Amino acid sequence: MLVGEKNDVDHVEKAQNPSNPRNLENHPEQDWTLEEERTIVKKADWRVFPMLRQIFIVEGIATVVAGLVASFFLVEFPEKVGFLTNRQKHIAITRVSMEKSGKQIEHATVKETLRMICDWKLLISIQYFVAASSVYSLAFFQPIILRQGMGFSYAKAQLLSSPPYIFTVFASLATSWLSDKIRLRWPILVGQSIIAIIGLLLVLYPKPPAARYFGLFLATWGTQGNVPASLAYGNNQTARVQKRAVVAAVMISVGAAGGVTGSTIFQAKDAPQYLPGMWATISMQILYSIVTICMSMFFKRQNRLADDTGKTLEGVEGFRYVP
Repeated sequence: MLVGEKNDVDHVEKAQNPSNPRNLENHPEQDWTLEEERTIVKKADWRVFPMLRQIFIVEGIATVVAGLVASFFLVEFPEKVGFLTNRQKHIAITRVSMEKSGKQIEHATVKETLRMICDWKLLISIQYFVAASSVYSLAFFQPIILRQGMGFSYAKAQLLSSPPYIFTVFASLATSWLSDKIRLRWPILVGQSIIAIIGLLLVLYPKPPAARYFGLFLATWGTQGNVPASLAYGNNQTARVQKRAVVAAVMISVGAAGGVTGSTIFQAKDAPQYLPGMWATISMQILYSIVTICMSMFFKRQNRLADDTGKTLEGVEGFRYVP
């Protein structure tokens, strides 16, 4: 047996030994070194983490229950919806009738698809790249930031990683409602990006752990909230179904590249402050705001030209961008 392999086995045996003073059951608050954590995760069997199986079962049950409950909230036909007024029902029914009576949707050819992909306005996919990379980087390294940057134990770092995401769910729903209410996307997108920047600065510079942890709430909200908002923003700038599908595909593909980038932003050598990773994420959020503002001002100008001169946008009469 190689020396390295013997050391790995020794680490696992120590973790499985109830008399070991560093055993998690006997000393749940005892901190672990990064080397011991990596060794246990790599070499340990189910006996080291007996709760992992139950975690997967609970997650599966939650998914099944959510699917069953969701069926009671799905909207059927417009005339059967109780939360719509008679006028809203009439509009919805008329739209459905017009879509059914229209011609069959034509699928884009390869040439048309390439032309859509080459449209310079797809620069808005940078938004999704930034959003995805920021989300992945925080998700991967938030527990490490909590441990090495704020001094929490391994168990507490794992537990404290969840509340920011729970808060983000409600905050994102609120901003989505507000965006529909004011019928504008860019103020919400830029606002959430600024919130992310403020949150990252709070994580980076203040000394009290409470202030830095509050910064994680803001950073998570600002980055996570812009993921669905960016997709909505991109699809709002397209009129035809064919191009809408292309825009969604391009943005998601670019977002996948952002996920790869996000996994490399925070590196162990930069501990405990992770200055390069933090400032890389902050810089991307600044880029996000710049791209959003510039593209939105362009879309607003095109709408004014269409109103004043009758210019046709996106090849569809009467279409207007939603900046």
